[in-house]
Order: sequence, then C-alpha cells, then structure tokens
Amino acid sequence: MAPANKENRLPKKPKAAPDPKLRNFLFQMVLKSENNANLSQIIKWTKKENLEFQLVDRQEVSRQWSVHKGGNKNMDYESLSRSLRFYYGINIMRKIPGKNFRYQFIPDDWTRAELAKWNARRFSIATILGSGTTRN
Repeated sequence: MAPANKENRLPKKPKAAPDPKLRNFLFQMVLKSENNANLSQIIKWTKKENLEFQLVDRQEVSRQWSVHKGGNKNMDYESLSRSLRFYYGINIMRKIPGKNFRYQFIPDDWTRAELAKWNARRFSIATILGSGTTRN
C-alpha cells in the first residue's frame, strides 16, 4: 500500500481545554481543610488571600482524587501533577516557583462564587448567634 497523501489526511482536532474538575475538587478540599484537622494534614492554605495552597501529603491527595473520580486505578502524584500542568496554559492554576508542592488558584468567577458560598456558610446567623439562642 502506498503511503497516504498528506492532502488526503483529516485535519487534526484541536485539543480541548482541560475540564477544571480537578481544580474544583482541590479548591473544595482546601476550603474544607480549614475546619477539618485530618484534611489539613494533607492539603492546606499557605496564603489564602492569594489563593495559594500546599499539597502536604501529595500521594494522599492523589489517592482521594482517584476515589472521587471513581477510577479503579490508584492515581499517584506524577499523574495528578501532569493534570495540573494542563491548567497552567489556560490560566486556571499556577505552580508557585521555588516552593515544593505549592500552587495557586487563579481567581475567576467560579472561585469567587465558591469563596462567597463558603464564607456565607461559615458566618451564617446561627454561627454568629450560636445554636442555643431562642427567639422571644
């Protein structure tokens, strides 16, 4: 068989933008780590005001991502970090230079909305007044 003519080849499909599901998972996880001592041992804010966080136990974060996805394989940090690198190019996340396992979420409408929801839950009227208050 003769080699296929370049003109007869189908054009390559453009690569789809990565789905931010992993970003969303990590964002929710680091938010929850504020009130969960077990989570704060594997992921935590380093500078919340800049949306910077650290994977304290990167293998455990990878394992939990694998469980969350429902995948049968055990994901390791190398696979997780490969997924994170896709986000750099589309300005969803970035790696903090010179810091091991530290990343930053790039603020967007989704992150701002999630922070607002989280803060609203944390500072609800029940939290401020306490659960033992009664109305007159």
